[in-house]
Amino acid sequence: MRLFKSNSKKHEAVQFYVQPSKVAAPKHGLALAVIVKNEAASIAEWLRFHKAAGVDRFILYDDGSTDTTIENAINAVGQDALMIIPWGQRIQDAALQRAIHNQGLAFAHAIGNFRQDFRWMGFIDIDEFLFPTQANSLAELLDALPHVDNILLPWQMFGRQGFATTPEQVLPNYTHRYRDPFDTTVKGVLNFKCLVNPSKVTKTYVHGFETNGNQTIWNSNGQTFQFGQHRSPEFHQDAMLQLNHYYVKSDAQLSEKTDKGSIGDSTFTAAFKKRSDRADMLTRRLSEIERDTVEDRGILDFCDRIGFEYP
Repeated sequence: MRLFKSNSKKHEAVQFYVQPSKVAAPKHGLALAVIVKNEAASIAEWLRFHKAAGVDRFILYDDGSTDTTIENAINAVGQDALMIIPWGQRIQDAALQRAIHNQGLAFAHAIGNFRQDFRWMGFIDIDEFLFPTQANSLAELLDALPHVDNILLPWQMFGRQGFATTPEQVLPNYTHRYRDPFDTTVKGVLNFKCLVNPSKVTKTYVHGFETNGNQTIWNSNGQTFQFGQHRSPEFHQDAMLQLNHYYVKSDAQLSEKTDKGSIGDSTFTAAFKKRSDRADMLTRRLSEIERDTVEDRGILDFCDRIGFEYP
C-alpha cells in the first residue's frame, strides 16, 4: 500500500494505492468497516440492525473511545461478530504538512488486512444504515450480483425532525428525508459510500474506491457505469440498496458534533480553531436538509419484512 497525493491541499483528497490481492475472494460474506468514537448511545442499534440485515462481521476501528462503546458493541452482537482495532493515532504527512485522514487510513488498513476473508466489504459510518429495498437480506441481494465489484451508494439525508434531544432508537423516529438526494445546489447533500469486492480494490478512500485499476462502477441493480456518471439520477433509478444517513438527530447532537470536530484533524487545537466554521457548515447544511422533505419509511418496511425487533 502506498500513499497517493492529489493536487489538492486538503487532507480529504489523500488516497491510497493498493496492490490487488493474489488470493481469490470468497463467493459469499459481507463485512462492514467503521470508525467509532464515544458512540455508546447508538452503536447497539446500528450493530443489531445490520447483523439482522445480513452482515457477517464488523470491523470496528476505535478512535480512542472513553465511554462504553466497545462494551455495548460486544453486548449487542457478541464478540465473534466483531473485530476491534485500536485506532487513536494522528499521523501527518511530513512533506505536505497535513493530516492523513484517520478514517481513510482505517479503510485502507481494512482492505489490506482482511480482504481475503470476505466477498464484500462496506465502508460506512455509525450514523448510516444500509438495507435492501426489496430483498430480505443484504446477502440475498449481493449474491445475485457476482459480476459486480464496486457499488456506489448515494446518501439519503435525514434531519432532526424536531427533536431537542436524541431518542434512544433512531429508525422508528426518523421518517422524513431530504427530497432530492441528487441535488447539487446544496454542498454536501450529494455524496456516496461504497460496497466493494476487496480483492479487486486498487485505490481506496472514504467516499470512493477504485477497483480493477479502472473507472468502472455499478449501481445496486448491477448496471455498469463509469465514475462520474454516479452523480446522475439515472444511476439511482429503482435502486435495490439504500443508504440512510441520519446526519444530525437533534439539537443536542448538533452541539456535540460541533464540539467533536473532524476525525481528520491532527490535533485538538486544530479542531478547536475550526469550531466556528464547522458550526456554520453543520447548521447551514442541516437547514437545507430539513427545508424540503418527503416521507420515507423504506427501512421500516424492511424491518417489518425480516421481523427485526427493537430492544
